[in-house]
Amino acid sequence: MKRLTFPFLLLCGLLGLTTTLTSCGAAEEEYHTLNARFAEGQGYMFADQEDHAIIITATDDWTLTSDNPDLTLRTDWTQGTEIQRSVRGGYLLVDSVFIHVSPNFTGKKIYTQFTCTSPGAEATIGQRMYQLPILHIVHPDPINNSFDDITDNGSGVKTYYFEYSVRDDGTAPFDPTPYIAFTPYSTDATVTTDASWVALSQSEGFEKGKLARINLTVEKNTSRSPRQAEIRVTSNGITTPILLKQEGHNPDTEA
Repeated sequence: MKRLTFPFLLLCGLLGLTTTLTSCGAAEEEYHTLNARFAEGQGYMFADQEDHAIIITATDDWTLTSDNPDLTLRTDWTQGTEIQRSVRGGYLLVDSVFIHVSPNFTGKKIYTQFTCTSPGAEATIGQRMYQLPILHIVHPDPINNSFDDITDNGSGVKTYYFEYSVRDDGTAPFDPTPYIAFTPYSTDATVTTDASWVALSQSEGFEKGKLARINLTVEKNTSRSPRQAEIRVTSNGITTPILLKQEGHNPDTEA
């Protein structure tokens, strides 16, 4: 194999590769590299999401496997639970390996460990991915970012990943118009509510992979008692509820 020149090393640097250097003799050195990263740097998926990808950059033959038997790996040349790639000596190849999984109905995170091995580069890279139990709710913010299984706290009382509060007059503290926003990863997404005093600007017809904003028209609460409603966001058979809280009316605050 010919000595790889400065342009090659510059390319490695620009790509941000994880590089392993080995020597094949006193006369010259061979440069080997292996890098595996998730597309867009995102090592997680949402509950309704079925497709992702790993980008592999290598100068030597490599093999990619996962510990999830229900996951399928696919490239332009093959698919299965294991993917192998032959790399011609002296070449640097960048390949996309597509990941296909089922929607996450477990209510918990699902972890998958990927292992990419290249004997020529004398390197093994492990990448861990997890599939969240929730949909991609962009607004409101989650109560916490751990997304552990909190749908039932053991006493039968339902808890939520997302809560949204509005005033008694139906306005939101920081938003000119109350709204929720989410990105669906299926074409059958819907948004519904169990309260007659909440109206949604849109309930279906959302575009897959595109951020959707649903404005909320909340009727004035004339009672002193606070009230709450549930907004249910559903995509690919997965439902993530949002708890909407409205303050009770306080006549003492009126001008």
